[in-house]
Amino acid sequence: MRGALRELVTLEGGLIAWRFLCAASFLDYLSCMTSGKGGANAYKSFITTWFPAKYGAFTYRNGKKDLPIQMYHVLRCGLVHSFSLVPDSRGVVAGGRKRSIVFATRGDRLGVHLAGYSKGSVVDAALFVLEDFLEDVWAVNNKLFKQAETDRALAARIMKWSRNHPPILHLSLAGKY
Repeated sequence: MRGALRELVTLEGGLIAWRFLCAASFLDYLSCMTSGKGGANAYKSFITTWFPAKYGAFTYRNGKKDLPIQMYHVLRCGLVHSFSLVPDSRGVVAGGRKRSIVFATRGDRLGVHLAGYSKGSVVDAALFVLEDFLEDVWAVNNKLFKQAETDRALAARIMKWSRNHPPILHLSLAGKY
């Protein structure tokens, strides 16, 4: 698992959308391992519990503090399942908003990670800066596995999920799994 995350963090060059897609998919996997199941509630709880407080504290221009909900509907459901930053109709009914998250890199110089962003057709979004987002995912991953060293129930859920749903590995890492 950590090897796959290391590859994502150190990937050079363009491929920005692909890196966000992989990070979003990785988050879903971490969420499932942590809770022992998938689903909206488990994912949103994972973001609220494991991610830095700044994610839960983020306030949209509309006054809502619902970034974990937007992350579920935009990153997991929109990006991972539809290759889009627009939630499907069920996601919209459940509170997901179109383009409530936008992507950039540090090199784009559009603002800092988790700043509010509005420009053109994007009127109220959280700016996700790739490098900072990946650092947060890395920190969450490390925090999760560190806690699993002393939390037997968490360790058991991680082991069960990864045994039943082995992560993607290329052949050179397969023997190390």
